[in-house]
Parts: sequence; C-alpha cells; structure tokens
Amino acid sequence: MKCKNCGSAVYDKFCPHCGQRTSVSSISFKTLKDEFQNNIFQINRGFVFTIKELTLRPGHAIRDFINGKRKPFYKPLSFLLVTTTVYIFISYLLDVDSFLTNFLNDFKEGFDNAKTESREFELSNTGIIDWLKTNQTYLVFAFVPIFSLASFIVFFKAKYNYYEHLVLQLYITGQQFIIITVFTCAFFFNSEILIISTLFGCVLYSLYTYWQFFNKKSFLNIFFRYILIQILSFFSYFFISLIVIFVGVIISKLIKY
Repeated sequence: MKCKNCGSAVYDKFCPHCGQRTSVSSISFKTLKDEFQNNIFQINRGFVFTIKELTLRPGHAIRDFINGKRKPFYKPLSFLLVTTTVYIFISYLLDVDSFLTNFLNDFKEGFDNAKTESREFELSNTGIIDWLKTNQTYLVFAFVPIFSLASFIVFFKAKYNYYEHLVLQLYITGQQFIIITVFTCAFFFNSEILIISTLFGCVLYSLYTYWQFFNKKSFLNIFFRYILIQILSFFSYFFISLIVIFVGVIISKLIKY
C-alpha cells in the first residue's frame, strides 16, 4: 500500500516517512467537526504551506486534500477563521470599513427605505445589524454553507459530496480573505480602487480554482456554472436574510412589550 500523502510504501497504521495515517476517511460532517476541534489553535501547522499551495495551484491542492493528502495542509475551518480574523484586524488598524460592514450598511439602508410606510419597523430600531458588525466572522461562516450548497447543486453530476464542496468553499473563501487583506493594505487610501481590485481579484481567483479543481471541464463551462452558482446563492442569501430579519424584528417587538 502507498501513502496517500507522500507516496511511500506503507505496511502499518502510519506512514514511516511522513507519519500520516494509512486509513483516510472520506470528507463528512464528522470529519470537519473533529478537525475543527483538534486543530483550531494549531496555527503553525502548515499555514504558510497552505497559503502557498492555494496561491500557486489552488484547485489541485484542494483536490489533493479531499483525496487524502491532508497532513501538510492547515485544516479548512481553521484556515478560514484565521484569515477572516486577520482581515478584520487589519481593517481595524487601517481604519477602513471591511466589505462586510459595507454590505451590512447597504442592506440596512435598502431594507429601511423599503419600509417607508411603517417607520417603526426600521431595521435601525433593532440590534441585528450592530451585532453582526461586531461578529462578522459569524456572517462569513453563515455564507459559506449556502454557497457550498449552490456549488453542489450546479456540479451535481460530479463525484464530490456536499461536505467536499464545503471544503472547497472554505479554502476558496479563506484564500480570498488573504487576497482582500493584501489589497486593503495596498489600496486602503482609495476606496474605489480597493473595491474594484477586490471584486475582480476574488472572482478571478474563484474561477481559476474551479477550473483547476474540475480539470476535465472547459473554462467556458466553469464560467457559466460559476455564474449559476452566484445566482442561486444570491436568491438563497436574500430569502434567508428576509426570514432572519423578520424573526429579529418580531422578537425585538415582543421584548419591548
């Protein structure tokens, strides 16, 4: 038997060359939960290596992780948590509103403008948006499963299950936060350049990663599927956001009375 991580011959439970277990389970909810619990505080384990791989060969690297080469990689849930935290911290130091803050402000303004006939139900009268602004990481982790579901639906005929699509999105999103952080440091003095560079950088990176990950499909095929994923995700976000806001408003009114 050969080790799935380094390719060395293995005759026991662990590889004598790199130390990875011989038996590697498929990606599942239990796998993600256990890896999150066991590795969330081990920031030095493969973090730089993971950034390098996700920069140079993102789709191939993620596919390697799913197929069993997991020892050198920083775990996906931990990776996203660390990169999100770093981005929010850098934004705070540079006194720049994060794109999550801008998204929440725009959403709040649009919601309130749509409620001109009943001002008492303005979103500004609830603490939902303020809470999300101070807990932006939760918002990111709420988006990823929805986007993963859209990805799973669009690539339904592929061999990957939902949790493997979740791993794909966790790594993509985590690396996107690296990109956003770099652009924030470079263009924090010009919000327009920052927004444009961030948007194009993240979209191009996602397309490139998908193209490598599903390497048997053409780039044009990946492009149209990616657009479909965005559409499905947008309507899912919008529908879920309305439900959450509605429930939040009702709860806030009940608390007042």
